[in-house]
Amino acid sequence: MTAARRIHRFAPQRGTFRAWLLGIAKNRHMALASMEQRRRLHEARVGQARGQTMVPASHDLRVHEALARLPGRYRKILEAKYLKGMALKEIAEIEGVTVEATESLLRRARRRFAQVYEREPQ
Repeated sequence: MTAARRIHRFAPQRGTFRAWLLGIAKNRHMALASMEQRRRLHEARVGQARGQTMVPASHDLRVHEALARLPGRYRKILEAKYLKGMALKEIAEIEGVTVEATESLLRRARRRFAQVYEREPQ
């Protein structure tokens, strides 16, 4: 449904249709996973209020939540750089842009991540 609603946003010069669809599916999956983790955290807090033990909110959960809230392009470059350990040159080649453009995007993504991360509850 998302692809059908956003078909006007597909730009063949930025990548293949398959890659575009996979990006939509990945973003939706991450959003659903994030909602599921928030639900589990909420259930744990409710359980604590009823006298049961609570699983503390972890640093990893905050990172995941912050990443899930980023625009897809920012999330993608941060994942490539920090989760996959790719070099800027590799990322630039895959994206079809210069290393300087990749550096600039990475700076903006880090800045946005920091803003979103600070707003996440601890």
